[in-house]
Amino acid sequence: MGNLQTIQLVGDLTDIVATSSSSGLGMFSAVDRGEQEAVKFFNEHIEEVMRVIPPENLLVFEVKEGWAPLCRFLDLPVPDFPFPNINDTAAIDTRRKSLKRTSYTFIVVLPASICLASWYFNVRDVKKFIGMGVGYVLSLGMMKIVNDGSLMKKGKES
Repeated sequence: MGNLQTIQLVGDLTDIVATSSSSGLGMFSAVDRGEQEAVKFFNEHIEEVMRVIPPENLLVFEVKEGWAPLCRFLDLPVPDFPFPNINDTAAIDTRRKSLKRTSYTFIVVLPASICLASWYFNVRDVKKFIGMGVGYVLSLGMMKIVNDGSLMKKGKES
């Protein structure tokens, strides 16, 4: 079975499950039909959950609200450390830029550097050529580890 057929099968299987969608779509089919249909499906699902679950057993929560509503609902004290926020816009943008730099390095810089080095050192032996590439990749990895501070970070302190 091909990859596209597998994806289609997953979508078809989700549409068998009873749905809150007024159009009778499952989640994947709603997403396939576009943003407007996906948002409509999401909102109808939220409305159904709120209709079915008793209010005292349901917390409608947005992570930007922090610890207070969650702790109040669970009847727990609010922790004295900040609410984890690893998926904020700035963090995602930083990861995107890092991925872009890394991709550029491996797609453009690495092959160009290997070709330039092999030309400069007049490398005719394929093993030497591959060895230079492996050495370059390892050195890039070590530079990334050192730059990220991964080698210098200590374990969790209690």
